[in-house]
Amino acid sequence: MSTPDPATTDWVPLGATVGFPTPVVNGQWIKGSGGAAIWSPITQADLPTNLRADGQQVSDANTAISNGWYRLAPGATNGPDSSQYFVLSVVQYDSGQVFQMAYQLFNRRQYERRLISSSWQGWWPSNAPGIAYEVGGWPGGGVARMQAAQATVSCPAGNPAVVNVNLPNAWASSHNVFLCSGWPGAHWNFETKASLPNGLTQGMVSFRNDTVQNITISWISVGY
Repeated sequence: MSTPDPATTDWVPLGATVGFPTPVVNGQWIKGSGGAAIWSPITQADLPTNLRADGQQVSDANTAISNGWYRLAPGATNGPDSSQYFVLSVVQYDSGQVFQMAYQLFNRRQYERRLISSSWQGWWPSNAPGIAYEVGGWPGGGVARMQAAQATVSCPAGNPAVVNVNLPNAWASSHNVFLCSGWPGAHWNFETKASLPNGLTQGMVSFRNDTVQNITISWISVGY
């Protein structure tokens, strides 16, 4: 090994850290600024847009799959309601398994959905009045959920007199149970006969009803 030439060798003091600015500043980090390495605290501008305080605005909720916070404005697609503003919280297990929680900006409504094996599931209201969840295993591969409500409807005369009930939230894959009972508003020549699911968006209930009247129905629907 040859002896270094003092005239051409860059000498470094013992204990020095080449390329690191000194002195060390506690609680700060090294970053590039203006072509130089400097000590600096992490600021909002240093973060990815999806991790900043205001969140990243997206026009399609399906594109918000990285961990962080996002914003949906009216007109955004694949959100819970394209006419409303939402703040979106996203947690990613991997690129094909994602959980989204949407908070409507001007009220307390919250919605959630999941990306499972790269396929988006439907939005579910997680705190809407009259909606409850049964988070248990369900034969056939789904997770059973329940929605229930009460309403006043016009019941025609007939035996049977059939009334279709629109669900506030359509089931994404399967509608398994629809139970409904009625309370007459005008006369008691009336009885509830049977009820059953009618596709993913409705339940069907039949009555014996001698003459047209308004009735109060109470119903429960189970599906996933």
